[in-house]
Amino acid sequence: MAANDFGRELPTNNQVAEDQIWRTHCISEERSKKVFQSKWGFLQGPLSKFVEDELDKLVDPNRPDWRTMVQKPAEDPVPLSKYIHVQPSPQPFPKTTAGMIGWRAVDPRNWPDRYGRYYPGRDDIVKQLNWPRDVPM
Repeated sequence: MAANDFGRELPTNNQVAEDQIWRTHCISEERSKKVFQSKWGFLQGPLSKFVEDELDKLVDPNRPDWRTMVQKPAEDPVPLSKYIHVQPSPQPFPKTTAGMIGWRAVDPRNWPDRYGRYYPGRDDIVKQLNWPRDVPM
């Protein structure tokens, strides 16, 4: 098969050339199969066979056991109230919408809007500026 400008393979009608390519691949595979044992035969077998010779080099005898290095959890956790002191909120709470913080938002006196959070506006800008409706914006 031949490749076009985009890297796609185009079908060829030359069956002799395709057969020669196939034969070359088969010969190359046979050659690789014969030479594999001499080049890569050491990879066959169990992993312990590979490591037997170098096991003493891989393991450091001075290394401590990992079981002794695991930290044990603290037996008596110290309560947070010992370290964290929460001061009471200042009274009276200011009547501003910017002062709405956290749990204070639940109090209706501290709500920022009179009509609720998602109240739609009644007027639009065209009506407020007395513009004619037919002018495109």
